Amino acid sequence: IERKKAADLIAAVHMLDCPYRLTIIGEGPEKESLMELSGNDPNILFTGKLSRQETIREMREADVFAMISVLETFGLVYLEAMAQGCISIGTVNEGIDGIIENEKNGFLLEPDHPDQLSELLKKIYHSDSRFRQTIALAGFHTAQAMVSGKVSEEYLSFNR
Repeated sequence: IERKKAADLIAAVHMLDCPYRLTIIGEGPEKESLMELSGNDPNILFTGKLSRQETIREMREADVFAMISVLETFGLVYLEAMAQGCISIGTVNEGIDGIIENEKNGFLLEPDHPDQLSELLKKIYHSDSRFRQTIALAGFHTAQAMVSGKVSEEYLSFNR
């Protein structure tokens, strides 16, 4: 759907000057226009709807998970990606920014700026493996700490 900003992901990877593979998982009203926007780029794969297990497998194979959506309350998918070792990129002021700490356990960007996403992807690609591992491991630890009891406890204490 449009608010997930997949078109911005496609625009961002088209600006890259380094190798990439973008996998877009899911079905929806934007799929046809997104496929057209991709321009038959062999490095952009549209999987269609996948099972939860298949989605987790895709995440496990990925280095980065980026969803720069808007009007997002709390995207569990970010934590699922972090739990699989992905460096996660989310959007500021969109729910996940209470979990992702920019440049500590993931990255946060303003929405509607594919050029900034492209620059961040280049930075991640060109950074040393220690930096990437540090971010991914911090994200993994964050996801592990967010078990349902802990999330509920924090939510309740925040809303008192």
